Amino acid sequence: MGPEKRVENKIRKFLEDNGAFVMKTHGGSPGVPVGIPDLFSIYRGIALFIEVKREKGGRVKPIQIAQIDSLKQHGTIAIVANDVSYVEDIIETIDTLITEGAWKNIQTAINMANEMGVKR
Repeated sequence: MGPEKRVENKIRKFLEDNGAFVMKTHGGSPGVPVGIPDLFSIYRGIALFIEVKREKGGRVKPIQIAQIDSLKQHGTIAIVANDVSYVEDIIETIDTLITEGAWKNIQTAINMANEMGVKR
């Protein structure tokens, strides 16, 4: 297992252990844009995209930077991480900022959006 995969596995395990949905993406495969971050996750209703790099020497390609910038413009969290601590900090921040009242509003908005998509 390579150094980037080790970091990815640590991040994935941390997110899953904290109840997040996590999916590995494969940029450039059919239907997936080139440069899309390695991991897509949903934590407490918030989308996270994580471009994983090895701890030392990992480089972010211009197309990856462009995709990360685009994802941010669409209101998601999109980061580059070469250590699980970056993701731990984001989860801690989300947990700190989501107060009970704000969480109810987020859940209501998510439920309303999901109901709009249901045609029976």
